[in-house]
Amino acid sequence: MSPRRRRGTYRPPRPRREIVTAALATTAVILFTVIMVFVLGPHSSGSGTSTTTTTVPVSGGSTTPTSTATSTPATSGSASTTTPGG
Repeated sequence: MSPRRRRGTYRPPRPRREIVTAALATTAVILFTVIMVFVLGPHSSGSGTSTTTTTVPVSGGSTTPTSTATSTPATSGSASTTTPGG
């Protein structure tokens, strides 16, 4: 529970100058943000054409591997392991 407020203590309101300073600082930050978004944001060139990049597939157009040969692993008479540096 919060402590009870004493009857005899008077807390004056915040000074108006402090409130005005905080309001002006907040307005300045918001204005700066809006200007930066406008300046640094993407702009259309006005020509009406799209500037997106499209990729065209290479002639042949197949995405599957062209090699059809199958490979089988070479088997040796005994299983050997190699050790690094040896």
